[in-house]
Amino acid sequence: MTVLLLRPGELSLVPFVPSVAAEYPLDSILVVPYCPDQLQHVAVAIDHAIRFPWLPALIGTSTAGLLPARLDGLANGLHLGTLPLSMGARMDAGEIRGAIRARGAPVISHFTNCCGRRCGRGLEPLFVKVLRRAPLSRIESRELGKLGRLGTVQWRRLFLLCQLHADVWANRVTLGQAAHLRGTTRKSAWEWSTKYLGMSWEELKATASWEAISERAIRWNGSQHSLSP
Repeated sequence: MTVLLLRPGELSLVPFVPSVAAEYPLDSILVVPYCPDQLQHVAVAIDHAIRFPWLPALIGTSTAGLLPARLDGLANGLHLGTLPLSMGARMDAGEIRGAIRARGAPVISHFTNCCGRRCGRGLEPLFVKVLRRAPLSRIESRELGKLGRLGTVQWRRLFLLCQLHADVWANRVTLGQAAHLRGTTRKSAWEWSTKYLGMSWEELKATASWEAISERAIRWNGSQHSLSP
């Protein structure tokens, strides 16, 4: 068994090929079925997800096998998804996407880890300062400017959009309810979706992973950092 991939809009899983990872459509998902030698494949999938930050990883688990609690020690900062399965069970595309959406909202460390790996590992502390509203030095401000059109306020709004997307799915609430709990408004989420992602909120909501949302924003807003090889 190899690490598999689920592409958006498709029902079948295909083997993941790292050499063409940049060509897979956004919102694809790395998948590791539940199997006897799963730990080896989980480690490989995590390596791929670290190398290609726009690809979330979904691990098939069982109380008799790889427990979600054990995954925490392997995750290396990733926001892994899990799906309970019996040994050799077929993985349903809808359930895979549902499990990725059900992970809950990313916390600051998830988001900064993802964006730091995408834009340059040395930039992760910069993203932490941005989201924690710490003042930036002149050099840090220039580094942030090299990433494209997103400034400090825009990166915070992007993070909030990722959280709202997750809240709506994981907590089964409306956008208005989720926005109120996050201290913003439904109208703001609509505007930010269009402005920073070039898509409507409904299109954003249909996305399975927040990693794909952050990656779309990076590409849409003119990042000068190329995709990982």
